[in-house]
Amino acid sequence: EISACLVGSEMCIRDRLTDVTPMPPFLPRGKAPIVKRDAAARLLMDIARVESYRVTFNWGNENTRRVPRGDTYITENLGHASHKVQFIGEQMPGAQMINNLAKIPSLFLVNVERSNDRWLLSVEFYAEANL
Repeated sequence: EISACLVGSEMCIRDRLTDVTPMPPFLPRGKAPIVKRDAAARLLMDIARVESYRVTFNWGNENTRRVPRGDTYITENLGHASHKVQFIGEQMPGAQMINNLAKIPSLFLVNVERSNDRWLLSVEFYAEANL
């Protein structure tokens, strides 16, 4: 009954495959979860493939903090970083794509814009510094 009233693009959207890798494992550290970088990267690439987007990664440098030691300070590596990801595609990002991105606990949306007949979706996520 329902499919009889759907036409053209509505049927394509309904019938499109949207399976992606399950949520990556994460390790709670402090208040923000630290996801496994390689698992998050696989999920982001799966989302890009399913949604017909190209994806680029800008891996962040390891976060550090200054810790007092006697009369001086030392720099302590924290083992995690903020990574930037950009999705580039011809279609506007849809609700399914946003829902799939929300599977990464530490991911947040930075920007969505249309430029030169392409959609750019920028996100950042907090993960391990190295693979």
